[in-house]
Amino acid sequence: MTEKILLNTPLYTFCRQLDTANITDLSLFTPYTKQVWQDKITLLRKKLTALPHLAGQVILRLPMGLEREEIDAVVLYRGIVFVIQLELESSDYKAGSIARVYQTTRQLKDLTPLNKELYMVPVLLAAKAKPQAGALAASQDLLFDTMCDSGEYLSALIEHFSNQFKADEIDAENWLAQHYRSL
Repeated sequence: MTEKILLNTPLYTFCRQLDTANITDLSLFTPYTKQVWQDKITLLRKKLTALPHLAGQVILRLPMGLEREEIDAVVLYRGIVFVIQLELESSDYKAGSIARVYQTTRQLKDLTPLNKELYMVPVLLAAKAKPQAGALAASQDLLFDTMCDSGEYLSALIEHFSNQFKADEIDAENWLAQHYRSL
C-alpha cells in the first residue's frame, strides 16, 4: 500500500489551474500507470469544471490502510464526501464494482468519528457506459447507495446532492489529519 496521496488540492485549483506536469509523484509510476492517472485526472477535471461552485477539495489516491486498498478520488463538496471509483475502460456498471465502491465508502465512514456525522456518496464512474439514473437512498448513518454515472452527469449529480442535503463545509486538512491518524 502507498501511504501517500497523489494529490490534495482545492477544487478551483484542480479545475482551473492544475498542470499535471507539476504533480511530481506521477513520475514514480510506471509509464502505463502514469498515463492511466493522467487520463483519470483529465476526465475528472473536465466533469467537475461544470460545477457552479468550485469551492471544495479534491483528493486523489487516498490510502485506506488495507493492503493495496485506496480510493481513486474523494471530492469534499459543500459538506458532503463523494467517494469516486474511476473505471476508464468500463462500458457497464459491474455489480462487483458497485459493491466495491460502496464497501470502501462504508470503511471510510466507519474510520473516524467525524466521518460518522457526514453524508457520504459512493460513485462508480464507468467512462464508456451509458448514464444511469438512480434513486437517492440513504442508510440511517448518512451513507447513500452507490450512484452510477459515465461522467456525463457527474457535476449535476454532485450539485443535486449538495442542494438536497445541506451540510456544513468540511475542513479538508482536519479531515485528512483524522483520516491518517485512524489508519
